[in-house]
Amino acid sequence: MNSDEIYSRLSAVREQYMSCFDQTWFRILAEECPMERGLQGEIRLFLDSPRDELEKKDLLYGVSNLEHFVRIIEAYLLPNIKELLGVSGLRPDRRLKNRDQYVHHRLLAEVLPYNVSVLKSRVGELKKAAGTCTPPVLPELPEYRSA
Repeated sequence: MNSDEIYSRLSAVREQYMSCFDQTWFRILAEECPMERGLQGEIRLFLDSPRDELEKKDLLYGVSNLEHFVRIIEAYLLPNIKELLGVSGLRPDRRLKNRDQYVHHRLLAEVLPYNVSVLKSRVGELKKAAGTCTPPVLPELPEYRSA
């Protein structure tokens, strides 16, 4: 594939990541995940890299980090998103009292799985366009228990 196609796929990944995951509210939620410090910063640096500075190894490393990020979010954040945002019917004691906040958090809980799937598909398209055969992210994710 040519560099223009790779860059257009990278731009699509950048747009999705920056608009949905590089937000303060998401970084606060991501603290609930056993994510390495600096992973989101490394992803941001990769996505902000100038077009002419990207090499094959940078693509390999960046795609691998993005896949790892998506996998962690799918495994740890999405199953508990309603409880974390205070909109779960299973935890009425922790439910938000403010109606506006409740509606906003409920919307976030419904939209986040879709945004993760869009990011995952765009990363897959970038990986395919770049021809980067990344190794498996991790055989198993670390066990995590919240306090």
